[in-house]
Formats: sequence, structure tokens, C-alpha cells
Amino acid sequence: MQILIVVPNVKNINIIVVFLKKFFDVIIDVFHVKLTHHQCLKTWIKIKNGNNSIIIGTKNSIFLPFCKLGVIIILEEHSLKYKNTEECRYNYRDIGILRAYRENIPIILDSDTPSLKTLCNVFYKKCLSIHFDDNNDIQTVNNDIIDLKQEKIRCGLSLTLINKINNDYKNTQTLLIFNKKTLFFFILKCDMCGLIFKCNHCNVYFEFNKYDDTLFCRFCFIKIKKPFCCQNCGCFLLISTTITIEDNENIIKNLFPEIPVFFFYNKKFIEKNFFDKLSHEFSFSIPCVIFITEEIVENYFFPHVHLIGLITVDHYFFSFQFRKIEYFAQFYFNLIKLTKHKKKSLKILLQTSYLNKTNLNILCNNTYYIFAHKTLKLRKTLFLPPWSCQIIIYSKHLNDEKNILFLTLFRQILIRRSKYCNLAIWLLGPHPVLLINYSKKKCYQLLIQSVSCIELNRLLKECIEVINLFSISKKIRWFIDIEPN
Repeated sequence: MQILIVVPNVKNINIIVVFLKKFFDVIIDVFHVKLTHHQCLKTWIKIKNGNNSIIIGTKNSIFLPFCKLGVIIILEEHSLKYKNTEECRYNYRDIGILRAYRENIPIILDSDTPSLKTLCNVFYKKCLSIHFDDNNDIQTVNNDIIDLKQEKIRCGLSLTLINKINNDYKNTQTLLIFNKKTLFFFILKCDMCGLIFKCNHCNVYFEFNKYDDTLFCRFCFIKIKKPFCCQNCGCFLLISTTITIEDNENIIKNLFPEIPVFFFYNKKFIEKNFFDKLSHEFSFSIPCVIFITEEIVENYFFPHVHLIGLITVDHYFFSFQFRKIEYFAQFYFNLIKLTKHKKKSLKILLQTSYLNKTNLNILCNNTYYIFAHKTLKLRKTLFLPPWSCQIIIYSKHLNDEKNILFLTLFRQILIRRSKYCNLAIWLLGPHPVLLINYSKKKCYQLLIQSVSCIELNRLLKECIEVINLFSISKKIRWFIDIEPN
């Protein structure tokens, strides 16, 4: 029989191949997006003919035409990489479970931090849970929380974090992880000469508060009223604009005068200059400071890192998406895997403006399973997934009225069909959605929630057949997201 091992990132494949070849004298093939078309076709033919025993691949390998598939193993089943974010939205993990069910073969979901949906299925005894007590590394994370309200801040970095890096730079390689969408602030700028208002004491940019028209220095804690004109040219036209970490690169490098500083914003620049393509490791072993985004950091290993700083974590706890806290918990407890070899000397610093936040304290002082148990209990009280099922219908069009008309019509069909089927559903919308892209089309959404996932899918299938009879469904672009992130 053939074995399929699905991994979220390409970096894990080579490690698994080397490990398996020590124990099994069989043909092992890999399948991922970085292979050429000729290599993919060659592997595809071997899989279909049953000429290999173990196949290790990324998420798309779940659709390969196996000759005699015997078991499916999905590593890190909690990973968001398994969720397809295109307009046909589904989870590859669920496709793997469905395929194992259809072919009547076992499936293994592996994770140190299982998703709450998987833990809920364990509770309902839909799957068997095997826990290894020897793996206690995720329970002993050495961390420290920095309160930004009581700290002096420069370019988003607290003075405690800056001093920690500068004091230990001789034997420490530091990894600073940030979210590109949240690490920015508003500044006041002269539209005529381009002058940006700075603090006279520390020469740091003033942060501009639009609500009370004040300028605030996060380093000196000085707060002043918005000036009437530019102090350089006397122009009265002062505009507010955003400044990001890219604009502050030179200032950040001056904070660490004796340490090399690297900024990684995209994968192409990283792989071209600093990483070994085979091992996906950061090639520099000397002490340095690495700034990298949350989206990129999971694709590589940093074996020489001893200090990790999470610059922005508050956006997880104040997000409109209730699942963000679960994703942060999984990301936080798996940070130690970035070093490839689990070190007890690894230190994690978290910067937050809300030190008394309950969820953050639970994460830092307990294990993942204690956090998951409390989160599941809270979600059950609020009747949120995984104790219920959610589906979102998106509609895109240049005209707002057509989006609203389509989703309102869909809502009415859902209400009538649910009464006929005697199914209780809860609807929210239609309302607009903020999408960060360059499309001129406006997007609206309709949220549907119900107790039964099977009945809701059956209801949705019937409603789609009805809505397709209306001409408006052909004039707009719409798609469905089951179990949205």
C-alpha cells in the first residue's frame, strides 16, 4: 500500500525524507509546487502506477491519483496553509478526511497544537486521540511580557527590547517578527516642503491622533496640540499620512550600531541572498537582528536564533475574527520549531499595550491544552464554532445595490427554505467587507450559522439551485466560504 504524508511547508519535506530513509528501504517521492512540470509529471505517473511506496507533498498532493493508497498522514493539521484562500474556499485537511472516509482507509492528524475543531471531534469521539507525554517542550516556553504603556518606544520597539539586544549582541542572534498590516502609525507632514514633525528631545516622529488633533511622542511621553502651520516654510496645509517599518529602516539600524540588521519582506529576496534552498536555513551564523513578517517566517528555519521578539500581538486579541486568538496560540507555541533544534535557551519577548489581557496571560503561564480547554468552554457558552457551523456568502460587483440585492434575495430564500426544512439558522448581513486589494469591485457578505453542519450544507445546496434561476446571479461574482477563518 502507498502512504501519503502531507506537510504545510516545503521546508519540512527534506527533513522527513532523510529521516525515513534511515528506517525504510523503499521508493520515496516528493510532490510540491517548486518542482518543474517534467518532475511533477514523472512523479504523477509513478504514483498512478503504484511504483512508489511513500509520497511526501504539500497540500495539493491530496488530489493525486494513487493506485493503492493505504493511509494519509497530515502533519501540523492546524496550519492555515491548508486553507485555500482563493474564491473556491475549502480546507485541504477536510478534503483528506473525506478522501480517507470514501476510500475506507485510516487518516492520522498530527499536531502539537491541534485545532479546536479537531479537539471538539475528540470530545464527540469522532476520532481517537493519542498524546505523547514525552513531548513536553511546548509546555516550557521561556517568555517575558513587555508592557508598552510603561515603556519608551522607538519605531515600534520598546526600550527594554532594544537594550536586551544591544547587551547580548555578542552571543545572540535575534529574530523580530511583526505583522506588516499593523506595524504603522500616522504622522503629520507638511504638504509643501515635506517636513515631518519630530520631537525636539529625542528626534523621534510624533504620532498624530486624528480624533483630538494632538501629537504624541512614544519615547518622551510628550503630548502637544496640532500646530497651525509648518515651522519650516509656514505652510498651513498639513496632512496626515502613515509611516511603516520600511520607512524607518535607517533609524532602526542606528538603534543597533554594532549589529548587522536584515529586513525580509518577500520570499524571493530571502532565498536569493540568505537561505540555503535545500535545508531552508538562514545561512548566517554571526550575531545579527532579523526583521521578518509573520507570513514569511514559518517557511524557513533559524537554527542560530536564541531571542525571538513578537513586536505586535494586540491585533490578534482585538480582531473582528474570533478565531484569531486560536491562531496566535498555535503560532506562539510552535515558535520554538523555527530553531529546528529545540533549545531550552530560547527566549521569547512579547510586546503588548494591554498587559492584563486574560487570554495572553493564560497563554504565557499555561500549556496549549489548558488554553484550548478554556477557549472551547467559552465558545460553547457563546454558541460559536466548533459547537456550531458557519458559512459566509461573498458577493463582488462595482455597484453596491446589486450586491445588496443579490444577498438579500439569497437571505429570503434561505429563510423560506429553512422554515420548510424545520432548521434553525441565524443570519447576519448583508454588510460590506473591507478587502485589502487593488480591485475596484466592492464586496459584501452574508453570514449563516446553524447547529447542524450536514443540514446546513443540504439547505445551502437547495438554495443555490434556486438562486441560479435568477438572472442577477449571472451578473455578479459570488462565492461561498465554509468555516471561514
